[in-house]
Amino acid sequence: MLEDLQPLSFERTLMRLVALAAARGGSLVASDVEQDEQLGNNRPLTSAAARMLAGGVGVRAEAAGTGWFPFELLTLTDLPQPVEPERR
Repeated sequence: MLEDLQPLSFERTLMRLVALAAARGGSLVASDVEQDEQLGNNRPLTSAAARMLAGGVGVRAEAAGTGWFPFELLTLTDLPQPVEPERR
């Protein structure tokens, strides 16, 4: 619980963006990010993390028209698939 009160590091911001995208089928729209309290607490850091993510392989980005988040849509096409635990 206390972890939620701590500011996000750059790495945790990246992980949160990827987790949000994964929870939404691989796509993340600006409003998803702008409504997230933790990501909105440090807009410059979140924007920088999103720009780094957008420059990666397997990511399609569409520039934003309005709002503080730099992309209208981020689509992660190479998300790892969940691994099924081995059954014995």
